[in-house]
Amino acid sequence: MLTTSALEADIKSTYRKYANCYIIKPIEIADFMAAVLKIKDFWIKFGAIACADGLSNAVS
Repeated sequence: MLTTSALEADIKSTYRKYANCYIIKPIEIADFMAAVLKIKDFWIKFGAIACADGLSNAVS
């Protein structure tokens, strides 16, 4: 979840719906772009996705 909301109720509600991450979006564009790059790096380097024929890791 990527959102501008930092409300505790929103965070709890999101995790109750099985979100795997809750990221509060920075308001300033430079901060936002830095956050996007960090998110991309995380998912590219460490993320694994479930596929119909098993588990596919982003890292080969």
